[in-house]
Amino acid sequence: MFSPDRPRVVFVTTVFDGVETGPATYAHHLWQAFRDDSDVEFHIVAPHFEQRHPQLHASGTGRGSLSLYRRVQDTAARLVRSWGGRCVVHGNSTHSMARLVSLQSPLVVQVNDYETARFPQYSWQLLREHGARRLVAGAWRYRNERSVLARANRVLCNSRYTAEFVRDAYGLAPDKVAVLHKSVDTSLFARPARPPADPLQGNDGGSRVLFVGTDWQRKGLEVLLDALCTVADRRPAVQLTVIGPAPEDAGLRALIDARGLAGNVILAGRVAREQLPPYFWHADVFVLPSHREALGVAVLEALAAGLPVIATATGGIPEIVRDGVDGLMVDPGDSHALARALVRLLDDAGERAALAQRGVARAAQFSSQTMIRSLRGHYAGLASGNYDVDRFPR
Repeated sequence: MFSPDRPRVVFVTTVFDGVETGPATYAHHLWQAFRDDSDVEFHIVAPHFEQRHPQLHASGTGRGSLSLYRRVQDTAARLVRSWGGRCVVHGNSTHSMARLVSLQSPLVVQVNDYETARFPQYSWQLLREHGARRLVAGAWRYRNERSVLARANRVLCNSRYTAEFVRDAYGLAPDKVAVLHKSVDTSLFARPARPPADPLQGNDGGSRVLFVGTDWQRKGLEVLLDALCTVADRRPAVQLTVIGPAPEDAGLRALIDARGLAGNVILAGRVAREQLPPYFWHADVFVLPSHREALGVAVLEALAAGLPVIATATGGIPEIVRDGVDGLMVDPGDSHALARALVRLLDDAGERAALAQRGVARAAQFSSQTMIRSLRGHYAGLASGNYDVDRFPR
């Protein structure tokens, strides 16, 4: 094998610059950590870059999503072969690795959620609600993920819940699957002594609740709207700021109007990650009532920002939030319990302050430094041919 003292890594991702998603943020975290690293020679292959660097390799965007995936993978394959396979190949998702399974290099595959792995459980629902085309697409993704994970030397999952679900769904050997919790940039979200101006200046309506999430249906925004109706009966001036969905989303607007909440809800649209912190600092409570959630990076961001959290006990969220310690937990879909939790925190500034203080300490346990230290161990082990997962920190 090549030297584990300074392993060469090719990180393959279809999202990087200009994309505000969890996987894109993760790719940026890795680049910031490894680009000038003396122990890891870290290269990234992505569609395009806003910066130039000899370790950044653009594939071009092409036309259509399949073309983009193929271009990224083909560019990565050419790079790896030019080095005689002497590198570790790390995919940001299973769907960016299908054309790389024939490489002789050690393969690390990131699994960011368990949605594809649960396809057999909801395939008939998919057919009934969305038709044969979506069913075929789901089956293709499931088969693709299964084959990629079977070839991978290491499968990194962003929560214990995801790791166990994916391992069981695909029958993977336990020593192949490891947990690498996604991290939060604690320095970005740390509350300053004098926070900058409120980004919603002019919308000062009393208690402020914050929701962050693009996939608002899966993340339970409708449940939060139901809960807000109850809260608004007690606190008519309560405001909910929603970050992620487009303000022109007709379906979401209809849900808000049907509940008579047009004056209580602000649709802020998409917000760049570096511009997010002030929204957290000027809110009173953060809520993520997801039906399913692999981890919940927005929860980590809220904790790091010193904002009390209410979340649902689903997926990997309980690995972050300890009920009554770092935040409050409710069952998915239970709008009545969510309303009670909201009223409880909005009425009790002392409990909000105590949860916020403990939340900051909790977020520090999921810092970028912790994640990078663990990943460095995986790279070194794979470069040396040592695939014993138990020797790596988790």
